[in-house]
Amino acid sequence: MRKVWFETSYLLDQKQTKNGKAKERFENFDKQALQFTFPSQFDGKLPVIPAGARPKAAIIREKGSNSEREMANAMFLAGFDVKDVHMTDLISGRETLEDIQFIGAVGGVGGGGGGSVLLYSRSNISVLSLSIHRYIEPEANDQSI
Repeated sequence: MRKVWFETSYLLDQKQTKNGKAKERFENFDKQALQFTFPSQFDGKLPVIPAGARPKAAIIREKGSNSEREMANAMFLAGFDVKDVHMTDLISGRETLEDIQFIGAVGGVGGGGGGSVLLYSRSNISVLSLSIHRYIEPEANDQSI
């Protein structure tokens, strides 16, 4: 199973890596011993977390962003109550980050994503910056920013 996993990784890696490094890694993976030590109380079962006890996470996305579903699912499995937040909702004021304990920004948020996202205007960047500042320092006066 490990070889199947690494072979797939190798095929992707060789498209992104130069100087034969992908092949070098592929030829070396099975020479690395696998050793795992789990805490004694670990039973491998996903814990059941009551809905009201979950911390809140916001996954921020934008047109052209990617992996928001995967991140939301990972955060849910990690025990978070996940909220999908689109940049237009932050910009318009329909959403805030005031009840959020974790912010996740997926690929493409902030004008990245290989050019697939339109660059934000200065005012949009300011809204995102202000939202994050309020998240970090909820008592801060907006005029001090």
